[in-house]
Amino acid sequence: MIIVHTENEELIVELMHEAFKEYMNPPSSAIMETERDVKKALARGQKAIVGLNNEGPVAMARYEIKEGTLTFSRVSVLPTQRGKGYAKKLVAHLENIAKQQSVQWIACDVRANESRNVHLYESCGMHIESTFETTNLLGHQMPVVHMKKKVQAQVESYAVQS
Repeated sequence: MIIVHTENEELIVELMHEAFKEYMNPPSSAIMETERDVKKALARGQKAIVGLNNEGPVAMARYEIKEGTLTFSRVSVLPTQRGKGYAKKLVAHLENIAKQQSVQWIACDVRANESRNVHLYESCGMHIESTFETTNLLGHQMPVVHMKKKVQAQVESYAVQS
């Protein structure tokens, strides 16, 4: 999978809506987001990456960097493309972006009842830092876990000749 930045609101929304269809109990507010909402988020500084394979766009994530943390959200993998490691590749790519930007942490918020997603991020080296209740855009209350990982700075090694 090749990962690239995108500002294509239509593509971002299409991938996100297809991936989030399964989260209907309660419904995810991602389903309510429109191209206009995404355009506003991008204008405020949020960024998006898209994963492409030989079939075209198959995965997406959004992120922003504030106060030493790259916070990502809306990790979306098309249902037909799941189980291929694409979500982990997106997270690894986000971690590399954090390293390039000298950011110390990557973080995300995950529905606490989505154990598959919590385990996915734990397998990427993230840990649960806190739990809280939130109300989504549709008015549904739900428990959420805030997950975080310290970004390891790349260590440069140099050969010394004597």
